[in-house]
Amino acid sequence: MDNDAPFDERPAAPVANSKVESRDVEMDHGLPIDEQPAPPVNNAKPKDHSIMDTIIVHKVTPDVAQERRKLPQQVSSARETRTIEDQTHPPEPLEAEQQQQQRSNEEEKEVETTDNSRICNGKKRWILIALVVIVIVAILGGALGGSSSTRAALGFPTEAPTSFPTGSPSQAPTFPPSETPSQAPTTLRSKVEGILRDYEPLDEQTMDWLLETSTWEPDPGDPNGDYLWLERYAMAFLYFSTNGPNWAIINSNINNNWLSDEAACTWFSLEPTLDCPGPVTSLVLKLIGLQGSLPSALFGLSALTKLDLARNQLTESSIPDTIQNLQNLTFLDLASTGLSGSIPATIQSLTNLEYLYLNGNSLTGFMPGHRRMTNLRVLSYWGNQLTGPIPRFGNNMTNLVDLQLYGNRLDGNIPASIGNLNSLTRLSLNTNRLTGSIPETVVQLSNLEWLSLYENFLQGPVPKLPDNPNIEFNCFLGQCYSNLTNAVAARCIIYNGC
Repeated sequence: MDNDAPFDERPAAPVANSKVESRDVEMDHGLPIDEQPAPPVNNAKPKDHSIMDTIIVHKVTPDVAQERRKLPQQVSSARETRTIEDQTHPPEPLEAEQQQQQRSNEEEKEVETTDNSRICNGKKRWILIALVVIVIVAILGGALGGSSSTRAALGFPTEAPTSFPTGSPSQAPTFPPSETPSQAPTTLRSKVEGILRDYEPLDEQTMDWLLETSTWEPDPGDPNGDYLWLERYAMAFLYFSTNGPNWAIINSNINNNWLSDEAACTWFSLEPTLDCPGPVTSLVLKLIGLQGSLPSALFGLSALTKLDLARNQLTESSIPDTIQNLQNLTFLDLASTGLSGSIPATIQSLTNLEYLYLNGNSLTGFMPGHRRMTNLRVLSYWGNQLTGPIPRFGNNMTNLVDLQLYGNRLDGNIPASIGNLNSLTRLSLNTNRLTGSIPETVVQLSNLEWLSLYENFLQGPVPKLPDNPNIEFNCFLGQCYSNLTNAVAARCIIYNGC
């Protein structure tokens, strides 16, 4: 466009749409341009208004051209009027814009405040959840007994802090990691229960006395410490389970020191242990009024060399398989105690045993073998209810001098291996159900002083019996022999019947 040409002679600007209607230089308010309100003013530096800024280009008509000639004057007049009004009254659009900007700022602040409040509430919620979890874990730790292992598994310290901080807060101390996790010290009860685990279930009365009433403990470093705990438990359990409070009434020889805080070897005085204090090696409670049952732990006292409980009333007891633990026994007397059940095969493990008295009880079942018990001197099973044949005797049982099996229900033949017992002085097999004849090997018993075979079902001739003029020989036979001449010649007493 040629800027030097007069305004009314300038060519009209191209119009994109020929249907655009002329506004006749009126603004949207329907007022002449000089009466139109000033356009909104923003914060930016106002630009100089030009005539072209206010002109709306449209299609030129004759009427429009005439109006255009008047336009510069109208514009100039409008500008002067607006300037005067701006000086006296600030433009309202500017205030509206500022208010809008202020509201926008306030809304942004409200949004920011809301966001901050939401974040803060979220943090509080997680803190509250963490506190609830800590309280629940603490309650569970107390409900599970408060044991050190449980507290450690739940993440709690296994030991209480030794002191409280006294100064200003400081950083938490750090400790080097240990190779293995720390464990709480073992309690005395759990230690003793571990020692006695083979004898469970444990007697609660005895355990309460042992760990709560008694103040005794083995000396630190004593190599027999664990065994002495077992011994003390077994002795105390024997007292509680066999009417201990009434023992002294029946036999005044019993020391009243039972259940004292002294070593267990001082609790009785029938045969005091020479090595006291120390493991009990001799337990003699014969004829003192034991009533009840024997504790199984008693048969775990492997230091015993002598156990004599004869002539008591242990009618609720039997001989356990654990009797094999008494490997050092040389003397065992459980005669006339009312024992029932069978004789366990494990008894033949007692290879140091010399005297074995189980007579006068109610024992049943087969008679076990004794070939490994080469140190036996006395084997007394009489007065029970044993059945089955007499087992074979080994040729190494040369120390046996007294074999008493009478008064049972033994059957079968007398074994020929009985001739191996060449030290035998007394043989009592009467009052059984033995059959057959007397074996010829009986003549090898050159030291025999007593032979009792009556009340059996033996048959056949009587073999030549030992004839030692230096030994008083007693022979008791029945009338079930076809040849009694030899019996009479052998100074045998013949009983009526078989």
